[in-house]
Amino acid sequence: MVSITDLGAIGDGDASHAAANRQAIQTALDNASIVEVPAGTYVIDATLNVPANVTIAGEGYTASCIKLSNAAPDGTDILHLDQWVTLRDLWISGNWDGSMTGQSGVGIHARNPSGSMHGLTFTNLQVDRCKSNGFYVYEAAYMRWNNVLANTFGLNGCVLEGASPGSFTSSEIGGRSRFSDCPNGYALRLKNCHSSRFSIISEHSKGIAFEGENRALTFDSCYFESDSEAVIPHVFNVLSGGMIGLTISNSFFGMIVSETVVQDDPNFLACVLLNNFNASTKRYLGSLGGNRWTVIEGGLVRRGTQAVLATHQQTVSNTGSGESQLWSFAIPADTLTTDGQQLRLRIWGKTNDNANGKNLRLYLGNTVVFESGPVAADNRDWAIDLTLLRDSATTARTVAEGVYNAAPVVNCATISAGFGASLELKATGQGGATGDLLLQGASLKLVGRELQAF
Repeated sequence: MVSITDLGAIGDGDASHAAANRQAIQTALDNASIVEVPAGTYVIDATLNVPANVTIAGEGYTASCIKLSNAAPDGTDILHLDQWVTLRDLWISGNWDGSMTGQSGVGIHARNPSGSMHGLTFTNLQVDRCKSNGFYVYEAAYMRWNNVLANTFGLNGCVLEGASPGSFTSSEIGGRSRFSDCPNGYALRLKNCHSSRFSIISEHSKGIAFEGENRALTFDSCYFESDSEAVIPHVFNVLSGGMIGLTISNSFFGMIVSETVVQDDPNFLACVLLNNFNASTKRYLGSLGGNRWTVIEGGLVRRGTQAVLATHQQTVSNTGSGESQLWSFAIPADTLTTDGQQLRLRIWGKTNDNANGKNLRLYLGNTVVFESGPVAADNRDWAIDLTLLRDSATTARTVAEGVYNAAPVVNCATISAGFGASLELKATGQGGATGDLLLQGASLKLVGRELQAF
């Protein structure tokens, strides 16, 4: 472990120390696995090269600053990283003044010339004022970024690029990392990225862009905002290639969008939007053709071919000799909107050693759609499968099948499709005691052709 001040670096913000500071910091990086940056502003005149397996630790992302001199050559990057590098509690600042001529290039450039980048860990890191991108990371895997603040760039906040499909993978940018003030570019620009997760704040940018082949990306608990006068076509954009398996959940959209939040592009496939909230967008998804999307808002499935409406994974027991409600779910009134759509319920549990003749009943509203008959006291698993099929605008058909003692029991009923009813599973019986029957789980899915669009 070495402190850069022990090697002569001076953190007074004076550009006259730039060459000496750069030499002192580079010497520390070349000879120690942990390099400490005390509070102060350390001006440098050229790029610092960070070898593999080095940690640079400051005293806070507003306290310990490495800043590029205004006299540095045009397009100078600030840090070049090898793999397995950790940056924490640090501020990396360029010298960009807002014009597109002169000044710094990329804030942090991570590229391993001999192969893939692995294990970049950034915690409490601020990067700002670069003419090009805040971050450029090539061919990386197993990155973990937490509370990264990146702002004021001439191009993009962060570019993550793989040379081929899947070569950038298994990474997480979270802790509400912020990428803002890059109005000429995107908060994130992703190419050939797979199996990664993002929890970010994006402000004053063109949103998120995809290039190449991207798969299985999740954006969860994100916040997207823009200037009150800035209008962008989409928040999520395909520039080239496509995106398969995009999930956007629990996020807020405050951007002003002239078309749709997600670009209406056939290269967006198998995507899910779950419980997002939008404030000032003109439209949420607009008109997306085909069956590419499943949208769930407040428990309502709006578009797609299949989605989970409800799940239950907690053991519940009956409470005595009378009817006991083991599980209930209120089906939204506008759930089945197209003929041929189906609700599929699977619910399961087990009996105790003494079930006392208990009977499992499944209600849809006030209609019993399944009844098991007396349950034997044999400590066995049980399951019920129910399909609710819409036949027309006014009727639906239910088929329930119980699996118990290897002897299925079937009970069919016809009900109104405009029900807004609840599915309830109740236990009844003679005598008996609490805990005779146990419910262990339930899963309710909506399956069918293209569902209701916004």
